[in-house]
Amino acid sequence: MTELEILSLLADVKSGKSDAFETLAGAYAPLIESSVSATASKIASLKGSSVKDVSEDLRQEARLALYNAAQKYDPDGVGKYVTIGLYAKICIRNAMISEIRRESAARRRHARAEADLSAVAAAKDDANRAGLLERLEQKRSSLSPFESKVLDGYLDGKPAREIGRELGCSAKAVSNAIYRIKSKLR
Repeated sequence: MTELEILSLLADVKSGKSDAFETLAGAYAPLIESSVSATASKIASLKGSSVKDVSEDLRQEARLALYNAAQKYDPDGVGKYVTIGLYAKICIRNAMISEIRRESAARRRHARAEADLSAVAAAKDDANRAGLLERLEQKRSSLSPFESKVLDGYLDGKPAREIGRELGCSAKAVSNAIYRIKSKLR
């Protein structure tokens, strides 16, 4: 496909013609597939799932990045210095890096939550996670409704800032609640 044909497709994509994007995505399918295959194994190892399961999600993220690149590409602006092919490659690559970072952060949050729960278990001389969760459910009655909601978010591995946003309070209020929860569970 020539540069002029691609620029024509870009104009059609910007005007909302869905078949134009499908044609553009077909032209950039090798780029999408190489980006997905390079990233899928990394994310699969972080998630502990198969590459096949991760690949479809990444393919959708890559297509979305291509669509956004097509919408934002300006042949008279950035296009004077960068071709649409390079611009699309950069956008797709950045989307894949963001996915790796997102999954790494989720894994770190989960590991921190697990470490904190293990510390509570060690303080009780109980290494059995099932026993800990059972006691946790028994002690949940000592928690306020707010603390119970915070605990649910915390066990899901969400950061205090996100829990606060969901509950309509500050991250500091959530951090204080987590401290109270840990004290009550000891």
